[in-house]
Amino acid sequence: MCYNSLSSYSSTIKSDPIKLCITSLNINLKSAKKASSVVSSLLKKAKSTSSPEVPILKDCLEEMKDTVDELKQATAEMKNLNGGGISKEEHLRNVKTWVSSALTDESTCTDELEEGEANADTKKKVKKAISELSWTTSNTLALMTNYLGY
Repeated sequence: MCYNSLSSYSSTIKSDPIKLCITSLNINLKSAKKASSVVSSLLKKAKSTSSPEVPILKDCLEEMKDTVDELKQATAEMKNLNGGGISKEEHLRNVKTWVSSALTDESTCTDELEEGEANADTKKKVKKAISELSWTTSNTLALMTNYLGY
């Protein structure tokens, strides 16, 4: 999946590890927005039927919003590696922290879903969206570690 999602950007990335990580973050952010949209749609449906899933989906949506915000922070930090009065290394540590936090939020959503009252169809849809998101987030962390040493 990592190769498949990044290969179409090869002409932009070339052999630049910074561009590779920024591209991976952008793909990750799109995936987070998609997962957030899935959860939001399910929440609207649950609210219309007064489903017991509402509190779980509200919490999960909040986690997805946090994930989107953290990935935006990471992307902004990556694009500002030589600015802001701190070293490039400090920026890269910050990026890794933001991406790691996003991965934690994704896990929190799926954990709450497993522990709470949600029907099988809702669980399946949310798990699918979060699974795809977690995959891109894990890929981004791996790229940062392997190509940038952080």
